[in-house]
Amino acid sequence: MQIDEEYILQISSRFPKLSKTSKGSYSCRCGFCGDSKKPYKKSANFYPKGDTFNYICFRKDCNKRSSLKNVLKELEPELYGKYMEEMRNENHSSSFWDDYNRTQEAERMYRSLSTPHSFEDLRNNSKEWKERVWEAH
Repeated sequence: MQIDEEYILQISSRFPKLSKTSKGSYSCRCGFCGDSKKPYKKSANFYPKGDTFNYICFRKDCNKRSSLKNVLKELEPELYGKYMEEMRNENHSSSFWDDYNRTQEAERMYRSLSTPHSFEDLRNNSKEWKERVWEAH
């Protein structure tokens, strides 16, 4: 998780008003939608989830949700490459890559749906998702 925090700080210029909260997450203005026009508002968050951080914007017109890895991939492709290399070096176990591959497959399937409501809906209601992602391993 320390590696993730280093990378959050490296992309902090894209997320105005980034600051660490007492709970270990980072609140900021959204780097995707530009956030609120009010200077004191922060409506986005990098929050710890498991061994990594995820990103969420709480504005209804943006509602961006992503892992730190995908934020890096979208905004800073070169930094994403360095991040993945560091993660490979840190996590020699195959379980990291199994989880990564499952996540990528789930994300691909989620995006292929024409009108997705939420990842939870997909997970709860999709027989194909359950068979391909979880029961295959």
